[in-house]
Amino acid sequence: GEWAQQRNLISFAGTLGQLPVLEWEDKENEELRTVSQTIAIAQFLAFKADPNFQSPGSMTAEKITEALTYGCCAYEDIFLKIVEAIETPSEAVKVFGNKIPKVLERFEERLTISTERSLEDHGTSSCFLLGGESPCWADYMFFYSASLVLQLGDGQLLQHFPHVA
Repeated sequence: GEWAQQRNLISFAGTLGQLPVLEWEDKENEELRTVSQTIAIAQFLAFKADPNFQSPGSMTAEKITEALTYGCCAYEDIFLKIVEAIETPSEAVKVFGNKIPKVLERFEERLTISTERSLEDHGTSSCFLLGGESPCWADYMFFYSASLVLQLGDGQLLQHFPHVA
């Protein structure tokens, strides 16, 4: 009903339609930012609580938070839905016909934005979720989940999402 519709609104549940959601005002960039997924929110708050914390490698706190958000979404909304379809074959039509395409559409939007930003910032196109020159763990989780969609679902499904494919 109404909750299911509201839950999937980007204005309510963030760009990936994930709950819970934390919104904060990024004063440096003058925009409202959204973090979804419990693990990503916890990581973000840990960085905010200890501003002296140094993130491992060259990833900023914001990039680590983004990676957690996308990786959790790929795992929960693609990988686990595929497991659901395998365990309950009667759910397969709903999973591959409705649930997964909605998630792929959101990832397609994210990858389009990432590609455009990479072109603007670096003059080159990036096919990774966070942009940049190399994948992060979220890219691997998403790639594995999308590969399963290709293998187990309708082979035509990914053709509707050129950045995902």
